[in-house]
Amino acid sequence: MPHPKHYYTVSWSPDSKKVLCHDTDSTVRLYTSLRALVRERHGPALPELYFLDLLHLPTETTARYNLERVRDLLAALAHRAGHEVTDADLRQAIAETNDSRRLLLQLQALRRVSPPLLGGADALAINGAWSALPSGRFNGLLRGVLEGAPGFGFSGYVEAAHFASDTHDLIVYLKNNASTVRAANVSRADIEGDELSARLVAPGGFTLTGASTWMTAIDRGLVPAWNGKQLPLRPERQSSARLEWRHARVALASNVEYLGANYLDPYNRQRVPARTLWGAAVELTPLAAGASLTVEGKNLGDVHAFDVGGYPLPGRSLFAAIEFRLGPSGRAQPE
Repeated sequence: MPHPKHYYTVSWSPDSKKVLCHDTDSTVRLYTSLRALVRERHGPALPELYFLDLLHLPTETTARYNLERVRDLLAALAHRAGHEVTDADLRQAIAETNDSRRLLLQLQALRRVSPPLLGGADALAINGAWSALPSGRFNGLLRGVLEGAPGFGFSGYVEAAHFASDTHDLIVYLKNNASTVRAANVSRADIEGDELSARLVAPGGFTLTGASTWMTAIDRGLVPAWNGKQLPLRPERQSSARLEWRHARVALASNVEYLGANYLDPYNRQRVPARTLWGAAVELTPLAAGASLTVEGKNLGDVHAFDVGGYPLPGRSLFAAIEFRLGPSGRAQPE
């Protein structure tokens, strides 16, 4: 792959400007130190600094103060750009920043392999370039680095686990009537199974996730009619998968869930058949500042299915939600 240092030899231009936010004490100390260097003209040329002074008290007065500081920042940006900062400008900046984060996640995958395909010093240099270069230029250069790496654009993981237990005095739940269940005791049971989960992130904003569980749960208790039977309400297999595509303000997703057959009673006479349910979702964000719309469909095949307790599941369903974020996030902490 190309050497990252070839792409990221960064120097500040005389008209550069950096914004530091009052989020931590270390940022304040960094701003103070950089401002002193700029005034005394020591070392390499540094960019012009802008300090965004935000308070972190959960009060209305703090919110008003922070709003005025953000407006001051917008005015400073507009003066520097020579035009008003519009919602379209903000959306583009957000999209470029999200693209930077997605590319940096792909870069991290090069550090997780053995031996690493990217050295620690080079990774730090690239992360430093993120704060020094305009997002659009940084993203283009980082793509150039990643395109020379094996498996460019792909990252993910696979996890597997095995579990087994010899359980005594296990509490199980049996269907009592059309609306209730009752507890029963199983003196001993053997439960064993395997779990598998995976995630794949692909170029173009695609993400595929999936998980599956295989389990055998056998009654080994003292009741002869139950011994050797499958424990009730415990399907032998359960699987799910989700494919998602996300870009800028739009996200599309499709998912499938499979639930294997299970029994409602310890005699294994009342069987609930296996069921497969499909769903899909669309998310639009933001429609306006701080707003998003989500439309989700469940059981799109209108399958007549039951849950593990034998109770009927809803047929084809459609859900819609509009979310608005107003005022401060409430996550700020007092100084």
